Amino acid sequence: MPYRPTDHPPRLSRRDALVGASSLGLAALASPAFADTAHEHAAPAANPATRHRSLVLTAIECVGIGQMCLQHCFQQFAAGDTSLAVCAMRNQEMIAACQALATLAAASSAQLTDFAQVCSAIYKACEDECRKHHHHAICIETAEACAKTIAECEKLTA
Repeated sequence: MPYRPTDHPPRLSRRDALVGASSLGLAALASPAFADTAHEHAAPAANPATRHRSLVLTAIECVGIGQMCLQHCFQQFAAGDTSLAVCAMRNQEMIAACQALATLAAASSAQLTDFAQVCSAIYKACEDECRKHHHHAICIETAEACAKTIAECEKLTA
């Protein structure tokens, strides 16, 4: 049945969003595995795509949960409740930072440690704001995802 502008668009389930985000992250990590390995290098180097694997996957998971939280905020706005406005702003910042962090971590960027410190401040602001809305399950889930990502960032400087 074709989509009509008066129809409501299909809803994306939390599971589908997480599976999609995780699949994207895994695809980014897996692509070097399919590279041509027939040529020789003078000295084998550590695979940069797996060096920060845990950080990449944690950041990508945080993006997926953050996207669901942001959609929850939009639904609240549509219902006339603007109490999650600051939460939505912090969430949007967190999502952007996580996407960039995952990209830099997968590439083992020379600036990764410095960038992770900046990201940790962004994630902490999001976590703190989300915890204010503990009566929303997705807000708590987002706060916990931010805390996990902060812990992964801290491993870079330990």
